[in-house]
Amino acid sequence: MRLIFISAILLAASGCSLLEPWVYRLPIVQGNLIDQEQVDKLQPGMTPKQVLYVLGTPQTLDPFKQAIWRYDYHFISAKREESHKTLVVYFENGHLARLEGDFDFSHFVREEPRG
Repeated sequence: MRLIFISAILLAASGCSLLEPWVYRLPIVQGNLIDQEQVDKLQPGMTPKQVLYVLGTPQTLDPFKQAIWRYDYHFISAKREESHKTLVVYFENGHLARLEGDFDFSHFVREEPRG
């Protein structure tokens, strides 16, 4: 009897890996969800309040460099596929100066001062 019980427990424990494809896993979302449409609304010279309105509160604010805002987004799907996007916003003299990250910034054309 004891042998049957131990065998059943071992069989059940090993069977868990066989059920892996049918086990539902919650997707994991971390950070700020930013899409290309939001990034396209950003224009050089925008104030920090205007950027907050378009993108929301940044994920990370550097206490020593408050002119740099970082938006990070990390997603793990139920099938364990990962995606990561980053957007870094730079301000100069209180206005949006440049963008870096995993988006298309071709619309973001900074005009050179005319002299």
